[in-house]
Amino acid sequence: MPQTDISDLTHLEVVTLPRRCEAILVVEDEPFIALDIDEVLRAAGLTAEIRSSRSDALRWLERSSPAAAVLDLHLRDGDGLAIALILQARGVPVIFCSGGDPSDLPNDFKVEAWVSKPFVDGELIAAVRLAITDRDPHQQIE
Repeated sequence: MPQTDISDLTHLEVVTLPRRCEAILVVEDEPFIALDIDEVLRAAGLTAEIRSSRSDALRWLERSSPAAAVLDLHLRDGDGLAIALILQARGVPVIFCSGGDPSDLPNDFKVEAWVSKPFVDGELIAAVRLAITDRDPHQQIE
């Protein structure tokens, strides 16, 4: 898989980080899968911020920063790796939920979890809860 060119993303590097929110950013270009992920997260008491494209997610990240992110690796308008790089630079945990293979990621790229599609609801929730808990050990997740 070719490396993502992040040179066009430098405008997102700002001295003051965007406002941190408690939502889980979900970037998924298949509407039914996005709705399914949204329902699973809401059933677990979490709030999802759904974005259907890489470009839409990058615009959202200009003004907000999520508690964690669930990203599809292969999006219609590019890969999710560029989004993941920005999030990791901000200390935001990244979970890939993809029909692809973890070997599609660069060898040195680390993510909180890889959840394969079709996913099991409990596996996705466990990955998100673990990512959020690892980020803030004082945060209570029910």
